Amino acid sequence: MADAKENEKGHPGDRPVVQVPVQYVYTEADEDEISLIDLLAALARQKFLVFWITLIFFLGSIGATFLLTPQYKTTATVTSNVADSQIVELLKSRAVQDAVLDRFAPEDWREKTGLGKEMTREELVKEYLGEVSFESKGTGKEYIGEVSFESTKGTGIVSIQVIYRDPAQAAEIANAYVNVLENFFRKNALTANAERRLYFSKELEKARYKSLEAKEKFDSLTGKHGVQLSQVSDDAFFQAAARRADLRALLDSKVIQLEGLSLMAPQLDPKIIELKGEIPGISRELALMTETAPVEATLTEKMEIPEEAAVEFIERYHEMKYWEALHAALADLYERSRVEEAMNPAVIQTLDKALAPEKRFKPNRKLIVILATMLGFFIAIFSAFMAEFARRASEDPKQEEKLRMIKEAFNPMTYIRHVFRIR
Repeated sequence: MADAKENEKGHPGDRPVVQVPVQYVYTEADEDEISLIDLLAALARQKFLVFWITLIFFLGSIGATFLLTPQYKTTATVTSNVADSQIVELLKSRAVQDAVLDRFAPEDWREKTGLGKEMTREELVKEYLGEVSFESKGTGKEYIGEVSFESTKGTGIVSIQVIYRDPAQAAEIANAYVNVLENFFRKNALTANAERRLYFSKELEKARYKSLEAKEKFDSLTGKHGVQLSQVSDDAFFQAAARRADLRALLDSKVIQLEGLSLMAPQLDPKIIELKGEIPGISRELALMTETAPVEATLTEKMEIPEEAAVEFIERYHEMKYWEALHAALADLYERSRVEEAMNPAVIQTLDKALAPEKRFKPNRKLIVILATMLGFFIAIFSAFMAEFARRASEDPKQEEKLRMIKEAFNPMTYIRHVFRIR
């Protein structure tokens, strides 16, 4: 009976579950929480403040753009067979800038410019030349004060840009730089062949002077001992000295030629590679030769002078022959460089002359007005929120003391009183 009753009631786990509806409890928002509606309401209350501040910035920017001096930009483009990096360095030089200033600045600008004088050089350039830049497409600028320089390696093309308040004078300044550059090219050579010619000419002049000096010393020695060169010139010791002198001169001439080629030519130039291969071989061959050969009795007897004097004769003879051979080798290098220079002279050509621009380059009035208006709008929004905060704080007695402390912190008189101990 008991089991039957339990079966009728069923297992406790099989009893139906009664679901109780969930009740959500809504609480009022925290009084300190600021919603988007509150922010918009604050802006609505301070709408006239936002409007007037934005309007003041808008009208002020328009007035400022009309007060700014218009600037005009023009460009002159030149090309040359000289590396553009050299052209840029030349245009950056003070000599070129002085030549242009002589044309546009007052005659006494040198007396008025400098430390402790009426104006600095930077101010002078800005006043009479404006902003001058040298650039080529696709490169970055290097600014030096108001002047920037750019170049594209390997093109030989440089643009001269001038920004000045007078459009006609801006074109004149750009063309003046071109004229100064052309005059410099006419007076000075900047090609690789010209650089090598100048280098070889200096070495040739040095060898000529040393050759004359060595010849005078040898002649004075022969005159002192009364010995004629014809008496011993066919001797083996003098012939060995002459061979060593020729080999030494050949080695030094190769080194000088390599240095001359390396001035502007790339290191992978075939001539440079060939010279670098020849020089070690000549150096080893020279090292195998005896630097100081013993003077036998036959040489001393033939010259009829002491052994020490015979050694000095050979040394002087070696030096004389060395400088003669080096002078001849450098003279050949110099002549070849002159021919190469004549075949490839330095040339500067004007691709585009600078013309007076028709439209101003700056100021960009539209951009200035837009940016100023946006700045004014953001300042107006911030001011509106601050004004709304001050209004709410003044209405709340709990915030009144905090507001008073903030005002005191931003009051300059607070700090003045603190410094002078004023109550």
